[in-house]
Amino acid sequence: MFSGFPEHFFFDLCDVVYLLGLERLEYRDLVSELKRTRHDCDAVDEVSEVVEPLLVMLTQIVVAPKFTKNPHLRVEALRSLTTLLTFVSKGQQVQYRPGYQRMESLFQSHKLLSQWLIPGLLQFHFDLDRYNASNNGLAFTSAVSSGDHMLWGFLPTRLSVTMLLRYLWQLPSPRQSLLHMLSTPETLQTSLSAEPSTDSTQQLTGLVSGLWSDIAKLFDEANNKITTLRQIHDLIEDSLDGSVVVLPFRRDMLDGYVAINAKQLRLTMRLLLEALELTSWFASIVSGERSFRSRSLSDPVAALRQVLLQPLVVEQAARTLSFLVASLANAHEEKEWKFSLPLVDDGKLLLAHLIVLVVRYAGHSAMKSGSSVCWPSSFWKIVRSGGDIMARRVGDLDTHVRWGLNALCTRIESESYLGSSLDDDVEEIREAGHELDEDEALALLEKQAVSTPVSVVDTAAKKRLGKRFIAALAKDGRFDFRLFVGGCRFLRPQRKQDESSDDADERAEVEEGYLYLDDSWVQQFVRAMQEADEMIHVQEAMEACLGDIPDQYLDPLLSTLMTDPVRLPSGNIVDRAVIARHLLASSQQGGSTGRDPFTREPLTLAMVEPCDALRSEIQMYLRTKMRHFRKTAREDVLATWGLGWDVLFDSSSETEADSEDGADGVNNATQ
Repeated sequence: MFSGFPEHFFFDLCDVVYLLGLERLEYRDLVSELKRTRHDCDAVDEVSEVVEPLLVMLTQIVVAPKFTKNPHLRVEALRSLTTLLTFVSKGQQVQYRPGYQRMESLFQSHKLLSQWLIPGLLQFHFDLDRYNASNNGLAFTSAVSSGDHMLWGFLPTRLSVTMLLRYLWQLPSPRQSLLHMLSTPETLQTSLSAEPSTDSTQQLTGLVSGLWSDIAKLFDEANNKITTLRQIHDLIEDSLDGSVVVLPFRRDMLDGYVAINAKQLRLTMRLLLEALELTSWFASIVSGERSFRSRSLSDPVAALRQVLLQPLVVEQAARTLSFLVASLANAHEEKEWKFSLPLVDDGKLLLAHLIVLVVRYAGHSAMKSGSSVCWPSSFWKIVRSGGDIMARRVGDLDTHVRWGLNALCTRIESESYLGSSLDDDVEEIREAGHELDEDEALALLEKQAVSTPVSVVDTAAKKRLGKRFIAALAKDGRFDFRLFVGGCRFLRPQRKQDESSDDADERAEVEEGYLYLDDSWVQQFVRAMQEADEMIHVQEAMEACLGDIPDQYLDPLLSTLMTDPVRLPSGNIVDRAVIARHLLASSQQGGSTGRDPFTREPLTLAMVEPCDALRSEIQMYLRTKMRHFRKTAREDVLATWGLGWDVLFDSSSETEADSEDGADGVNNATQ
């Protein structure tokens, strides 16, 4: 249908659609204008005549590389697709959201959108990595500087793909497509793709792992920009007090450098916050929060958990979070940010996101902390606050378009969380005579959260996530209990005293509570840090009991104890987690298939064979060595040490302990 048009036509069309997200237009205004220009007003169907053709065309360009060989056109189509979905779907309350229902009916009626959009987006993300690695020679990791990546839009495009997946998760039809894709063992062959698509589980794992790599890279970029701005600021101060002689024209140059680096820093910090919001959304799915416990979400959530609970993903999350919190330690004093006070807000938002992420990955977000619970409304407040700051300080068009989709997803999730409890406030909303704005919606959310009954069900998946995350956090050398817990004071609101106070008491007073977060989130964060601190001593004691491990039980690549040994086609035996991490890194660096680290032959996880005999032998060896620790099965020590011991030690005593914990949680919820 579109093959007869030249390529520049699609670029121009994408730009026109892209402008819909920048104009102060509503969808109903566009429909009214369309009907005004047509004589047969009653016969105008904007969905079938405008929205559906545009949506299908943009989807085909994004998910089908055989339709265009220009990757830049696919990126432009993705930006326009994001804008179109946001423009048509945005609204206020779920009950009064015709755009939301309109998009769901459109996805249900069109096979291309309901079945192929999510697989196509994952394949597009994979193709983007390969294109960048083949043309730039390096993957976008923490070892590479940005430059062309940021200018061409490589990293923002990766974030846009993940945001689109978050939006499609709210629609039943694409969500079922994701469930079918993850539950299908064989490789999915996309009919729109010119090449066979990669395993969907591997693609989704690469997306989540790449998101953590992007976070580490962006934080490095922000640190470099902050260091540069500090140096320029110090040089300007020295020139003002006369300690350094600066030529007249050089002062203008310094001001220009400040403007350039400050702009790049604002964009980098905004991308970093967006990436943290997306990882926090993934963590909320795994942690089993109430917003993901409906029957319609149970199967898709279970399928997605299988991907997010992989040891390599959890280990990477723990390492990255430990790196971020440890690096923020020197920025917990506002005097370190005096050269740019607006960055203080970004630093506080960043720390608040890190606290939420740690609590969710530790499995404590659904647990009671005294008389309170870690409500997800705090997360939505952080997202809203970050968006408000961005709207005032960032003028980048792509950033504003992404914020439109991000705000839409946040509102849908918050309203879905309230569920039927919003029905009690329908009359109140109608009497108000207007649609709720963001502040009123958050106030209503807080009101409903107080009256919402708490159901704490400590599932096995959440326990496994918490064990693996706490163990990985404790094994990271940057973990410091006092440093991590002490950083929470950075979120304390400051209140300056009256001018009549003495000079000795001029320093600011610290108010009670925390910015952006409820006290329960900080309490659970401290609890997770205490568990990690205790785990360090447990690991040291267990390593002393193990002593020298036989060489046949060690992985030949990393010399670590193998918990799930597998045999490669070359005959070498390695740990499954190690080879999976190696293959994932190979795919992120642009390789279509992984390579055997010993022979460099093509290798996939489907080609490895489990070594059950060696696994049983290692299990018996560890049981003999750890007989002392087996007496404390209630504490589940063996399952928390390392990232694979819960697979080796799944005894009946531990199962009974889990069931008792679950029963206790149900009893507490019913009281």
